[in-house]
Amino acid sequence: MIFAYARDQMIFGSRFFSRMSPGRHVPANALILMGAIPALIALSAMWLQDAIATIISFAAIGIYISFQMIVLGALIARAKGWRPAGPFTLGTRGWLVNGLAFAYGVSAIVNILWPRSPNDPWYINYAMLVTTIGVLILGGVYMVFAKPYEHGHAPAGDAHSLGSARSQPVAEIIG
Repeated sequence: MIFAYARDQMIFGSRFFSRMSPGRHVPANALILMGAIPALIALSAMWLQDAIATIISFAAIGIYISFQMIVLGALIARAKGWRPAGPFTLGTRGWLVNGLAFAYGVSAIVNILWPRSPNDPWYINYAMLVTTIGVLILGGVYMVFAKPYEHGHAPAGDAHSLGSARSQPVAEIIG
């Protein structure tokens, strides 16, 4: 992922992380970074109580939040008249499935974030919530100031057939 985002000039240090090793033909800098991060996390467990559990839980909640952004985007697009193209469709049940997926995802996020041990200090009970809010704020600041979405070269709407008369790219509907 680091190499892919760097190749598309979407992250800080893109030139460094997108460089391929001439002898091995692999993105060595990106691979070294992605080996160093888990190593540092594992080493932090020697000093920080329950650090690994918090990090694993944050990874799970990060997946849920990412997926819920897509589900919410689909709900917004449906509300604005978008109809999915392709041979498979749920028809009018698409709204129901989309809504249930969003409700389930939000309830799973709340469940993961819910404090489990009232006798533990606040920073143990709310580490996930604080970490999640911190990552969302940092990501938002990065999006506002670095504008990485302006650097990519992938064509909009490349994930589906643009020739369909009944479909419109979701990106055009949402934003």
